[in-house]
Amino acid sequence: MSGGIEAGNPGGVFQFDARANQPFAVELGPDNSLDAVLEVKGPGGFDEYADAGSSGAEEEVIVNNRVAGRYLVVVTGYESTTGEYELSLQSR
Repeated sequence: MSGGIEAGNPGGVFQFDARANQPFAVELGPDNSLDAVLEVKGPGGFDEYADAGSSGAEEEVIVNNRVAGRYLVVVTGYESTTGEYELSLQSR
């Protein structure tokens, strides 16, 4: 999936359903102008984020899910950075 963050559009939200005991990784590849923050929320209070702290740095959250359910992926730009990104979901 691809998306963009610009003034007036602070981020993207994606959701998907995952089966129990099937680990996965959410990977984000931003362009060089975007300092992206990747957050993944899920069942049972799961809430983890990745922020490498620099523009253009790839982000990844690995989820060793034990519970089936709906997961929410939120992509935002740190402070006022903007740019395009590619988001992927990989089984582990």
